[in-house]
Amino acid sequence: MSRAPYRRVASRRPDPTACRHVLAALVVAVAIVTGEATVEAVEPAALQAEIAAGTAPPILDVRSAREFAQDHLPGAHHAPFSDVTAHARALRLDPHAPVLLYCEHGPRAWLARLALRWAGFTDVRLLEGHMVTWRRSGRPVEPESTAPPD
Repeated sequence: MSRAPYRRVASRRPDPTACRHVLAALVVAVAIVTGEATVEAVEPAALQAEIAAGTAPPILDVRSAREFAQDHLPGAHHAPFSDVTAHARALRLDPHAPVLLYCEHGPRAWLARLALRWAGFTDVRLLEGHMVTWRRSGRPVEPESTAPPD
């Protein structure tokens, strides 16, 4: 009697795309359950005009330190999504004034938004399309990105 060869499934690395999909589904589920499923999204062109005019709200990049160092929106502050509330307080942000969040694709910004809302911030907005859309449309970044587009 022959057995099929043993497969070492446990040693396989998780698929990053699958992980992103699971995280996105979790974020959407939490947003729906908590009543936070609707959010004001700021269009990239409008935000770019506000940045140029000096009237943009505080902008928090909730990606990793490595991602932020690679490129970020002009004037953005780094505030990793896992500790965004502490960073917002350290920046002395007004909890009743607008604040804008973004990540690479969206899920981390949604989680950060929920954390800020639960901490009492009343006007937390997201960048429509997040960093991937900003970069693909050729909008300015700091420092200049040398990375190929996604």
